[in-house]
This record gives sequence, C-alpha cells and structure tokens, in this order.
Amino acid sequence: MQANLRRPAPAKLKARTEFSVTLAVPASVSTATQSAAATWYRFEYREASGGPSNTPWDPARTHAVDAKPSASEVLLDDLNPTSTYEVRIFTVTRDAEGKELLSEPSEVAAVDTEVPGCGPDTGKCVIM
Repeated sequence: MQANLRRPAPAKLKARTEFSVTLAVPASVSTATQSAAATWYRFEYREASGGPSNTPWDPARTHAVDAKPSASEVLLDDLNPTSTYEVRIFTVTRDAEGKELLSEPSEVAAVDTEVPGCGPDTGKCVIM
C-alpha cells in the first residue's frame, strides 16, 4: 500500500565483495504523522537481467532486507560473484492498526559484486 511517505534517494554503495554488497542507509526521515523511530527502509534487490531497469519487479526474483531504524548501512549477501544487482529502496512505516505503509520506490541503482580473486598475486584461488 502506498503511503504519503517521502521517496528515498537511490542506494549508495559503501563496500563490496565477491558475494555481498554493503549499502548506505539514508538518513532517518519523519513525516507529519510518523516519527523517525517508527520509520525504516526496505531494500529490494534482484539480479540484473540485461534488459531495461524499468522491467516489472517479479516477486519470485526479488529479495528484500529491512534496515533497522538506527542502522547506517545494510548488507546484501549470498550474492553471485561478478554479477550486477538492481536495488531500490522504500520508506516503510506502520499505521495505527499496525499495517505496513510503503513509499514510492527510489530510483533503481545498479551495484556489482567483485570478480573472484584468483592468481599468483592474490594468495588464494577457489575452483568450483
């Protein structure tokens, strides 16, 4: 359900590995009806399909992670190496009956996982 919540800024990459990305959590928000403590962010992500980023978000291919209200970063893990992921953020709160209310999604941001390190200079090599 859409609520009168501010649309968050796009995701910003802080760090990445072969199997995870760490994203910055936007600063806390508040609205006329909700306090910042009762508002948090939901990060939805999917592996990029190679098509346009405005393709519909299929629930079967979409994963979600909720950031705690006081968190400064969120970790998306168990990702595929050398892959691009599309991430969008929602502002989330609850109404008086406890039902979740979501903002419009942020613009989609693309983030990449690292290329696996394998070679004489890395000191490690994983063969799968």
